[in-house]
Amino acid sequence: MNIAFGDCASVGDSRHKYALVLVDRTTRYNWVFSLRSLSSLDILSALKDFRAAAGRLSTLFRCDCDENFFDSAVRSFLHDNGSRVEAAPSGRQSSNGLIESHWKIMVHMARAYLTEKQMPRRYWYFAIKHAARMMNMIPSKYCDKLTSPFMLVHGIHRDQRTWTRIFSICYFHHERDGDVRRSHTQAHTMDGVVVGRSPTSNALLVYNPRTCRYYEPDSYRIDPYRLPSSMYPDVKYDGGLISAILRDDNPAIEEPFPPGTRVEDLDPDTRILRAGTVIDIPMDPERSPHYLIVFDDGTSKSISAKDMPGLIPKPPEFDVADDDASALPSFLCPNSQVIFEHNGEYHKSYITRSSAGYRFSSKSHVNKKKEDWGVPLPNLKHRWAELCTEGILVPGHSAHSFVRSSSAPSTTFDLVAQFVSAINLQQECPASLLCALAESHPDCGVWLQSFYEEKESVESMGTFQRLNLDEYQALREKGASCAIPAMCVLTIKKEENLLPLRAKSRIAVLGNHKDRVWSKSEKFTPVLRSDLLCLLYSMAVEQRRVLKQGDFKNAFCNGDLPPGETTIVKPPVGDPDAAPHEYWPLRKTLYVYGLRRSPRHWFDKIKGILAKLGLRPNSHDPCLFSGRLVDPNDPSASTDPCTSSDPSDGMVTMGLYVDDFVYFSSSDETEKKFERLLAQHIMVDFMGTVEWFLGIHFQWNATPSSVSVHLNQAGFAANTVESFNLQDRNVTPDATPYRSGLPIDGIAESDEPKTSSALEKRRREYRRLVGCIGWIAMNTRPDLAPVHSFLSSYNNKPAPGHMKAALYAFHYVHSTHDYGISFTSKEKAPMHTYIHYPDSSDVEAYDDAKRPSGGTSHKCTTYSDACWGSQLGNSVPMGTWMPLFKFCSMSGGIIFRSGGPIAWFSERQERSSHSSCEAEIRATDHAARDTVSVRHLISGLRALGYPIADDESATTLYNDNSACFQWSHNMNTKRTRHMDNKETAVREWVQDGSLKVVHVRG
Repeated sequence: MNIAFGDCASVGDSRHKYALVLVDRTTRYNWVFSLRSLSSLDILSALKDFRAAAGRLSTLFRCDCDENFFDSAVRSFLHDNGSRVEAAPSGRQSSNGLIESHWKIMVHMARAYLTEKQMPRRYWYFAIKHAARMMNMIPSKYCDKLTSPFMLVHGIHRDQRTWTRIFSICYFHHERDGDVRRSHTQAHTMDGVVVGRSPTSNALLVYNPRTCRYYEPDSYRIDPYRLPSSMYPDVKYDGGLISAILRDDNPAIEEPFPPGTRVEDLDPDTRILRAGTVIDIPMDPERSPHYLIVFDDGTSKSISAKDMPGLIPKPPEFDVADDDASALPSFLCPNSQVIFEHNGEYHKSYITRSSAGYRFSSKSHVNKKKEDWGVPLPNLKHRWAELCTEGILVPGHSAHSFVRSSSAPSTTFDLVAQFVSAINLQQECPASLLCALAESHPDCGVWLQSFYEEKESVESMGTFQRLNLDEYQALREKGASCAIPAMCVLTIKKEENLLPLRAKSRIAVLGNHKDRVWSKSEKFTPVLRSDLLCLLYSMAVEQRRVLKQGDFKNAFCNGDLPPGETTIVKPPVGDPDAAPHEYWPLRKTLYVYGLRRSPRHWFDKIKGILAKLGLRPNSHDPCLFSGRLVDPNDPSASTDPCTSSDPSDGMVTMGLYVDDFVYFSSSDETEKKFERLLAQHIMVDFMGTVEWFLGIHFQWNATPSSVSVHLNQAGFAANTVESFNLQDRNVTPDATPYRSGLPIDGIAESDEPKTSSALEKRRREYRRLVGCIGWIAMNTRPDLAPVHSFLSSYNNKPAPGHMKAALYAFHYVHSTHDYGISFTSKEKAPMHTYIHYPDSSDVEAYDDAKRPSGGTSHKCTTYSDACWGSQLGNSVPMGTWMPLFKFCSMSGGIIFRSGGPIAWFSERQERSSHSSCEAEIRATDHAARDTVSVRHLISGLRALGYPIADDESATTLYNDNSACFQWSHNMNTKRTRHMDNKETAVREWVQDGSLKVVHVRG
């Protein structure tokens, strides 16, 4: 037991200044009761409240606070109830570590509640009370069973429906003001701030800052997304919570750097000035006088109290004229992207300037003339540093340090990223180069710089040479083909938030004007499959390595043209430097948009370069390269596998997707050597550890003992949600992609004629929506595979009900946009891998199947399952005609490796099954085919020297149908004689040792 105090009186009539905190030593259950003062009457009242809440008083109270607080009245009350008090000795009031540790956690949680909702610190008691209540719900293990302090005390689980976001806005029904009933002309709805649960009932406790009264509504509606400061002017954030345990001598707190204070610190390694925020202050200035600073890049640092004054940014002193634009840094110039805090919320938009001065303009696009709303920024040239350090104005639309050189010259060319910026474009992308470079076009300078960037890059690689008319005619007389036109394709590339980022130009040849026709095999080039990518992730994590990424520059300009494919092109229309009658005979291919065989030429080119470096394509997939690195200039310098202790030493594995690639090796030295040798043969950018690849976001967690990675498509999902105007829907944490009682197959196809404009519009939107779901389901979301399979069955004639079902499924994506898959090098997959093995304590799951043990958890493991029959249930009235495909069963399967899924499927079977056994056999057959395909890839890697042993033993395939399990071990029955021979391949794989089908209870 202990007494805590806040730095100010609380709100309401009670005006709490102190709190009585009690922690049960056995169950770790927390109680917090308010104290108006330190008088014996108030302490006695709090102890009575504790007796009512706990059922009885404790037999022993260990007290950290001064024993003098307990006078004769309090001692008599405790003695009469069979309790005694053991107080800490004088001068050692911090001897009880239990109450100290719990109080520290309460303060951290309460400070987070106040900061998140931007609440003043006079609400400290309610934040502490709610923190103690939520600490009682934290799960822990007791006698090897999962429990919580609440369950240990009350014997039941807490009803999660009573959990409420503290300090949320609440609207409730209110008919009486005291004894006066409101008339029908008055509002019967009132608002307030949720501050917890009623102390006398289980009702919600709501406080109204206007009336300064508490309410316990019987019917209400909570808005957790609106900040109280946007509704109540006197509710303003004032720096967060400053609270402590009561001691003998507690001087008045004058904290110079309260939580929320913005600081700047120079990184000694990178010499970059980092901005950060004070998160934790020293509770004991003598013993631990350090502040905890969390910087904007996610790192943290402990700063001593004596060094803090030097970290507070000082406002700059300007000696320039008011109309001098150089007073502002380049990242705050007009039309720059910024994040602005307004009314307690952050908004992304732009800085604009007018005759009245600078202002923050909220609008959807920088070139939009009319703003949605705006806020003036007076004296911005002198206050910009203060606004940035306080977090009110954040440059850019992503979290990063705002400190850059303000003396950099104004240009549209990004010196860091090496591309022409599109941030300051005033108009949309022009239709042609001729229009873009016209003098009347406001963006002609930007597009001219973009065109020169492209042309100089192509010309520097020796892609073409220049000819005049006489030289061209001489070539024509020798049998050269007629010149074909070229064009410049202009595009505006956008960032992850779909805002303009780069003005890009591409010179492309109109290859469709050539008379020669090529077959598909002569034009085709392979790309990396999604399951092969997942296999690469698992292999890198298995070796405790992170994947690295690279990008080939101007890839399609590297492919050499064979002698029989001589091509002459005309310069693109609008080229300002092209002379009259100028022609370009190509030495190399020119982009995928032009020559039809450019992709094939590029793939042959890069395959030859990799072969020189010792990397060979996998025999089962040409986009997966692996091998022991070889220096073409010094073959003796390559690693000898016979003398190396590590079989993977010198091995490099790479996955190629057109001109993007990922790679890893067992050592940093091998990776650096690979980068050096590859850069000698072709222009390439090495971008370090993979963060974004093919729209997938990678979150790595690498330690000396383990490596794990989480993959998601949160950016793509969020942008797609916005494109369908679903971003304003409430996030539902327990959402599912299916509507209860209304299966997708229960919705009939549209009976509208094919020529209907409404059907055509709906079909276009429906296919776009289902395609987005399919892209997410194919790469990182196995949980979306079933609903995508159902929705895809109605792409031809979707009804309005199917559109609603697809939007409902995408609401699930909206609510879980950051879900994904994970891989780990640990033997046991952690809980944050959304798809993972059942816990070892789950006896039912492993009653007749063994969990992958140490040394085998990185090998492939497959699960298959099927449902028998349709999903209709009772959703369709009797007598309704139904297409037969809706009665087919659904097959599902998933293959794990290194704790995460590398391949999965969920699809409708081709025909109806006579029994659940038949449905399970077809699902097992599909899963077996995918498993054997992965085994082939692994055998191809092993043939190239990669140390992987998944295919040396049988791959385990789990299924929960005993009849299917017996059938796969070659037991014939009369009921399976009608099945096709192709589905018996599972038996052959079991007999030759490729698969091992194991029964597991469903």
